[in-house]
Amino acid sequence: MIRKVTLLLIAALAALAGCSARAGALPLPSRSPESPVIFWAHYMPMVPHGHMHAHPYSGGNHDAWPFDAQHALLQEDYEEDIRQALDSGVNGFQMLIFVPEDIFEAARKVRKETGRMFYISPQWAYANPKTFEETEKRIVEFYEKHLDDPHVYTKDGYQIHFVWESARTSDVAALQKKLQDKGLKIVLAPTIRSLTSPDLDPARIAALGLRAAEGWMHGAPEGEEPRALTESLAGPTAGGFLYVPSIAAGYDSSNRPGQFIHVPFHGVRTLVDSLRTWVSLGYRQLMLVTWNDPQESLEIPSSRNIWGHNEILSFFHGVADDGKSPFADSKVVVSYPVECMAGDQFFFQVVGLPARGKTLEWRAQVALHPVGASDAQGAIVLRSMSEGAADRESLLEMRWDTSGVVGVVPAIQPIVSVDYRESGGEWQPLYQNVALPPTRLRFNLIQYPVPYAIDLARIAMEPKLALSVQPGGLLDTVALTIDGDASTIRKVNLTDGTRSLGAFREPEAAGNFPLRDIFVRIEASEDRPLTLAVEGGVIRDFYGVAGRPNDALKTVNAPSATFSIRPVNSEARSRVARLDLSPDARLTLNYVKGDPSQAVTANLDELRRGASRTVSIGGKPATLSMILTADMTDANIDYPVKTGPWQRTIPLHLEEDGPMLLQAMALLRNDRVAISPPVWVERPGADPLVAAQWLATEGTFEDFVNPSSETTLNPLSLDHVIAGFVPRSEIPWFHLDLEEGAGTRLNDRGISQQAGRASIETGGLKRDELFKPGIVGDWEWLESGHRGRALRLGGDSVIRFRSKSSPVGAQTTSLWVEVQASGRGEKSRWSTLKAGPFRLEILSGRESLLAFDRGGVKLERRVETAFLPGWNHLVFVYDLSSVRAYLNGADLGEVAAGKPAYQRTHIMPSIGFSGTSPDGPAFTGVLDDVQVIGAGLGPDGVAALAVSPDPNISNPKAP
Repeated sequence: MIRKVTLLLIAALAALAGCSARAGALPLPSRSPESPVIFWAHYMPMVPHGHMHAHPYSGGNHDAWPFDAQHALLQEDYEEDIRQALDSGVNGFQMLIFVPEDIFEAARKVRKETGRMFYISPQWAYANPKTFEETEKRIVEFYEKHLDDPHVYTKDGYQIHFVWESARTSDVAALQKKLQDKGLKIVLAPTIRSLTSPDLDPARIAALGLRAAEGWMHGAPEGEEPRALTESLAGPTAGGFLYVPSIAAGYDSSNRPGQFIHVPFHGVRTLVDSLRTWVSLGYRQLMLVTWNDPQESLEIPSSRNIWGHNEILSFFHGVADDGKSPFADSKVVVSYPVECMAGDQFFFQVVGLPARGKTLEWRAQVALHPVGASDAQGAIVLRSMSEGAADRESLLEMRWDTSGVVGVVPAIQPIVSVDYRESGGEWQPLYQNVALPPTRLRFNLIQYPVPYAIDLARIAMEPKLALSVQPGGLLDTVALTIDGDASTIRKVNLTDGTRSLGAFREPEAAGNFPLRDIFVRIEASEDRPLTLAVEGGVIRDFYGVAGRPNDALKTVNAPSATFSIRPVNSEARSRVARLDLSPDARLTLNYVKGDPSQAVTANLDELRRGASRTVSIGGKPATLSMILTADMTDANIDYPVKTGPWQRTIPLHLEEDGPMLLQAMALLRNDRVAISPPVWVERPGADPLVAAQWLATEGTFEDFVNPSSETTLNPLSLDHVIAGFVPRSEIPWFHLDLEEGAGTRLNDRGISQQAGRASIETGGLKRDELFKPGIVGDWEWLESGHRGRALRLGGDSVIRFRSKSSPVGAQTTSLWVEVQASGRGEKSRWSTLKAGPFRLEILSGRESLLAFDRGGVKLERRVETAFLPGWNHLVFVYDLSSVRAYLNGADLGEVAAGKPAYQRTHIMPSIGFSGTSPDGPAFTGVLDDVQVIGAGLGPDGVAALAVSPDPNISNPKAP
């Protein structure tokens, strides 16, 4: 796992270069007046342009889309990155593992055109004696090629090379000695990333040496800690090492399928406080988290960082240079949640950045207008005011407790006004009634935990956008109107939160097929040529994850095509076909040399649920699958709009996913953003109220994340628990019917696991491998289960849920499991079932152990169990105050909790079997019909879960 949030960069100049000078006599380079101001950003050149971490693998998730465009040439990509970075106060990239020559050409071109210098430094991986030879070869090659390159940062004639994941600085010292013994003037700067808590006792610092300052960089340093640490590091015990602090402005890994590591952003407070601290201490070089990954951080401009972090960085870059604001005009950045957990506090921050030499006071008013609540009256109004010093930022924060509107107001849209005045002067309006992207008040689940950071100057009033949504049965229609000059628009994306559901495009030439731009995800486990044929339609193009648009997109415009499942220069084994179809169209997918009888065929109705099967190719099993999806084409490929009308025919899956909060976001050619009013879309028909439980936390989501270890903080008591009623559609309710019959994805419609629920994981695979099709494990699809098909898990396989498919508080888990009464010698006999936070261990023919573990709350008790031979229905219920289990409708008893469990981070739930059972009843590993529900259901709700439809219903996924 590449982690950028706890970096401390330490350049060992004097001690490792053999200088005999005492460390105390050496200036810290990042504090020296002669040192240039460099705000470094970690950069991953292996990430295709515009993609998040985990690409080009199939395990990522598009939580946000970047504003940079994809270009045909890599150098053009780098030029845009460098220009955006320079406009953001970032003037150096640390290139992880390898440094493409294209980035030097890009830096030279930008410097020639603008006169602005951009620094490039390698960040080598793993200074390990076992890899010295390989690493040394690459370092020497880089050193010799760029010996006199002004874009490579040098100190006293030494090239500065950073080394990532340097757990042992002695190894870095040994590698550096080898290089310097050969006459190479190189200093290696180790990157420390431990989570060790700080200890600022001087003797402890002296003993730790390089490890003195690690750990506490997660949050914004306050008080005397950074000053005491700085003084200690500058003293004679510091060992001569040079320190460049890292700004942990927030990190989030929930874009990955099996992770949810979240380092608190606290809006933009962590960034502002950290920058102010280190700049005030005189540091002129700082290190930031990833630039080119809009999923993990907020550095690159994106749908959730609308130049907000960038303006803050620019401001402090100027302050670090000469102590003054670099701005000719004052600026305002706002930050607030993309989603707010119902019961938490909603926060809204306003950062005032004054023009050069100005001393300003600020005041702000925010009106929170309800969205999706027809009977709501008026708006909630928040106000705040702050004073400021000359060339000093001001941060105003307002909060609103949502616990009183749970189940009543599903979303809000902030509309903000900001005034300022110079000392003793009149108030002047700077921004009036600026409508901002909405916030979803989501019940018992957070899918987008990273906040907005928006420069208000980037919100355009023109052109005006409007959305209308017509829910349908199979497909929904989203129409866009533009009032104004459409030629100013680079692209318009339909968004759900900060996630793109696809671009609005100019209509294709008129044809005979009324359903336009229908997208179908295609997957195949074998990298062999495939053929897709359409009766009643035309294939427009194929898209696959790749760094270059000409690799990612393949134009077809024909009713059939032969294609590769993997784009050029990509590891992905997914493609999305864009089609125009008639309502009765039928698709046929097969391997080119596959038996025609093995082809997967499906109409639109079957594609909505998905069609997959296992076939035989060359004597070995292979999988094929198709499923209807949203537009998964890269959100940063530009599709300009010209004439209209603009319309998207898209499956919103309201039945499965519940209501959606949609908005159109247009990126203009002047790097501003226009947004439409939000549209709340819910499925037609009745929406009954369900008894549910939540917490009035009296804090924001990130108030309950430990800043030093990223674990959940849980100071809440049972007094915080509220019981009430919530519309059924707003409760997380995830159903795995296990009818796929092939492959590893479960209830998953996304090309990059977007909108996916779960997968079959074998052997604790790494995140990049979780969703590769065709992985062979000790699991097996069964044609006959409790209802339709079923799945058998072995001891090395589990069902792994997405972190974003997991309730964080109250929860009910229902599943059917097969139990064998007795049978010595049978292979598949397991004593223990683990289902997320719940665990049931069979101890004997009449007794089992019920256990629960979530957010630091651990419970267990012995219960009487009477399993039946064959299928048994198990239901586990956690209602924030107790845990209860049911077996075939019988209440097994309750375990009371002393405090509520609220899991904020590290949610990687799974369902699986373990333990041996020599005799008596045992789980066979076969399960069916899994439901994970974000509420603690009562007895009536539990009984309803056991009701099955006609067991003789046709299997919709049978080929």
